[in-house]
Amino acid sequence: MSDSLFASYLIQGTGALITALIFGGFYREYRRTFLREWALSWSALCVTFAGAALSAVLYDTRPLDDPVRLGLSLVIGAAGYLEVVWLLFGSGDLLGRRPFTPGERRFFLAFAAAAGAALTLVHATDPGGTSIRFLLRAGLRGVIVGIAFLVAAVHVWRAPGVHAIGRRIVVAAFALFGLSQFQLLAIQISGRADALRSSFILSLGFGEFLLMFAMGLGVVIWLLEEQHAAATTNAAQVEQLALHDPLTGLPNRKLFLDHLTIAIPQARRNKHKLAVLFIDLDRFKLVNDSLGHSAGDKLLQVVASRLRSALRETDTVARMGGDEFTVLAPVVHTVEDAIAVARKIRDAIKELITIEGRELFVSGSIGIGIFPDDGADATTVLKNADAAMYRAKAQGPDLFQLYTSEMNAHAIEQLALESALRRGVESLEFLMHYQPIVRTTDGAVAGMEAMLRWKHPVLGLVRPEQFIRLAESTGMIVPIGEWALRTAVRQLADWRAEGFPDLRMAVNLSTRQLQHPDLALCVRNILDECGVPAHALELEINETSATESGLDAVNQLAELKALGVGISIDDFGTGYSSLQSLRTFPVGALKIDTTFTRNLVRDANDTAIAIAVIALARSLGLRVVAEGVEHPTQLDFLHVQQCEYWQGYLCSAPVDAKEATLVLRRMSAAAGRIMSPVSLGAVGAASA
Repeated sequence: MSDSLFASYLIQGTGALITALIFGGFYREYRRTFLREWALSWSALCVTFAGAALSAVLYDTRPLDDPVRLGLSLVIGAAGYLEVVWLLFGSGDLLGRRPFTPGERRFFLAFAAAAGAALTLVHATDPGGTSIRFLLRAGLRGVIVGIAFLVAAVHVWRAPGVHAIGRRIVVAAFALFGLSQFQLLAIQISGRADALRSSFILSLGFGEFLLMFAMGLGVVIWLLEEQHAAATTNAAQVEQLALHDPLTGLPNRKLFLDHLTIAIPQARRNKHKLAVLFIDLDRFKLVNDSLGHSAGDKLLQVVASRLRSALRETDTVARMGGDEFTVLAPVVHTVEDAIAVARKIRDAIKELITIEGRELFVSGSIGIGIFPDDGADATTVLKNADAAMYRAKAQGPDLFQLYTSEMNAHAIEQLALESALRRGVESLEFLMHYQPIVRTTDGAVAGMEAMLRWKHPVLGLVRPEQFIRLAESTGMIVPIGEWALRTAVRQLADWRAEGFPDLRMAVNLSTRQLQHPDLALCVRNILDECGVPAHALELEINETSATESGLDAVNQLAELKALGVGISIDDFGTGYSSLQSLRTFPVGALKIDTTFTRNLVRDANDTAIAIAVIALARSLGLRVVAEGVEHPTQLDFLHVQQCEYWQGYLCSAPVDAKEATLVLRRMSAAAGRIMSPVSLGAVGAASA
């Protein structure tokens, strides 16, 4: 009978050892805390069965009070209860509960070991207390271990993660092992404690061995299933990141082109058209600069959501990058269908948006490319829709444009011009022209406006309106603008040294220059280098630059004004936020745009606007310069309205420095004559 007990305990101990090794090995691989706790628990279980096996060997040869048997009983009792504590530590970790502190762990482990040892000592040496010893050592411990395994089974089932085959095997094995532990108490209650001495104990040992093996195998399968699920999830996330925009969740350029590439053969086969719409948000950079990138990101998310909601489920909306979106309408029958989609998009974007407590009115420029009319493949249709978008943006905000073949010719021309402009920057093919700014009261030249020209080796003299926008978009305007400023200030230094000490110079600043962080430092260095006082320089910004520039630009202009540099707004009255510009920028002068000066006296509206601008400037203490004066009647009107300065062809066209010097001398000599409102125009005409 002792041989049967020994064999049963040995089998169960072997199962516990194998399971402990499995848990310990996988803990080193996965670093999951519950595996470490369970490895310790099954190690304690292995010690319990090993001690029981040895005790079975000594059962018939050593008395109860023998120190070896008593010591084994103490080890078995302590290990049996330590097994329970480590088991519950591990199952609690699965549920994400607060881990025990080192002090708490030591307390529970010490308490369990002490409880197991104490129960072992009760009737330890009483020869007649066999049934009591069995009840306390085996029956009670079996109940506690059984309850612990049932609790652990519930924890394993409730723990987050993959609920597949492996976890179910573990839950089932834990539950069956827990229930099997109650048999010892049942044997005691039935009064058949001698059943432990019979041969059926071997079958119980094999049964528990199989359950422990199932636990280890189930955990292995469980961990592999979780690893596979994590790999699948990671692969899906990588695919999501590779094919979708992380900010808006929309398809990215690659996925959009894949959809378009698939849709084109379908359209060709079914003999219908498809439309690609390229959308660029108007003045989005202003939102980023003024409210910050966080607000800009939220705006893009709102626009993305609106585009999805406005379109059909069969349409594809994608973000190409920045503030650019594309839409694929896979089935359109006519051009009017594509235009209807563009109108829906435009209306969806235009709705009021509230970001961080601020109300924003957003619009978009939309280009439309249609298959097969505007290209036979995905890349061509998309490229042509992009070209149409740029044409729409050039015409003004909130517009859409159908693609035309002339756009490609224009794009090719722009590329050639860009290459030539880069060569021009490297070889300094630029020169400066100057136009006098005349004081209305006496006809004296108060200053010069510097005007940039590009001397193209083939095209000849290229005017700014033909290349400045291109220079802006490519960033080449920054080195060009610095060269122009240095050249103009150096020329001003020469004129002031030649006998015109009060002469001022006006130089235009582009939007890109105004946004450059080193603008103020660059201007200060050039003034110091040329020996020109700051008050002799006036920087002109147009209203577009004013409205598209952020707080940093305002701060830089304020710094320049603090140095003494003058700031004026060019083309005043042509923008939609003129008064906002006067509030925001440190302005000292206004320039009435040529479009209003041209029809002075003849057009009542332009006359009224000019009078209003002059009155506004006077009330704000600002100087006024009227541009584009060509006729004496215009000059007489400006004199009556007390407009302080003027410039235009009535005095001189923009000319190079040598010719400008001659004009400057003639005008200075003529300014000494007796002037009248009528003769002012005559002097100007004569000097021109």
